[in-house]
Amino acid sequence: MDTWTLELEDAFAVLGRSKITRTWAAGTSVGKVFQDVCTDTGLSYSDVVAVAYKTISATTVTAESALSVMQSNLNTEQGLLFASGDSLLLYSRGWQQYTFFYNYSDAGGAATRYQQVQFLSMADNYSTYVVITINGGSATVVGTGLYSYQENTYAANTGAATDIGNYVLGGLAVQTNTPNRMTVLLNDETSDRVMNNLSNSNTGVNITLRGQTYSANVIGFTISSDTQRTLVTFNLAGTSYYNFLVLGNTAGYGTLDYNRLGF
Repeated sequence: MDTWTLELEDAFAVLGRSKITRTWAAGTSVGKVFQDVCTDTGLSYSDVVAVAYKTISATTVTAESALSVMQSNLNTEQGLLFASGDSLLLYSRGWQQYTFFYNYSDAGGAATRYQQVQFLSMADNYSTYVVITINGGSATVVGTGLYSYQENTYAANTGAATDIGNYVLGGLAVQTNTPNRMTVLLNDETSDRVMNNLSNSNTGVNITLRGQTYSANVIGFTISSDTQRTLVTFNLAGTSYYNFLVLGNTAGYGTLDYNRLGF
């Protein structure tokens, strides 16, 4: 039987190959940095602004990887970034209010039936302290203990870096069973739910297993197909890591005392 392997790339590959030389003044918004990087690398862009963008400290990058710059900028905001072809879509923090969840179940019925679901252990993606650096320089440490996690940012100041650290640590301190992979057989699917789930930005899944439902955000996928079947494998991140409140008791953000405050 003949087989083919198709290797496709998107805007993230362009960022990975590109270098950026730029200077941004203190107070520049994360959104402006995003636009500048896209412009310099020839990418089209759009954004969804749920909350006004964070601002950055005075930052200069010289022949630096555009992907690295974009990652540090995104870490400053704690937003979401999606690639589609040669275009990028940025969600500001507060993006959780726009996530659309699709239902999957081991029993099928009104939900889409999945073939397999894989869980992380409670120890995976778990940290007790977070190190936040500002443009690779001074470090702000939030938390204590043995298990660390580090992010580089362009945070405006130490206080802003501390806010980011508290936010990130709030997610990494979650000790729950978390689905990180789910496989669906497209041959059995008669609706367009799976294709919408993988083709739209900012989507999630509600997975029911033996009567208990787990929620996760879709962070990637692979498609495997032969003459007999087509499988879609979703890469997932537990929604509990990201489901933080930004404003208390505000429509679209949740209710105080039922979650954690973001920043």
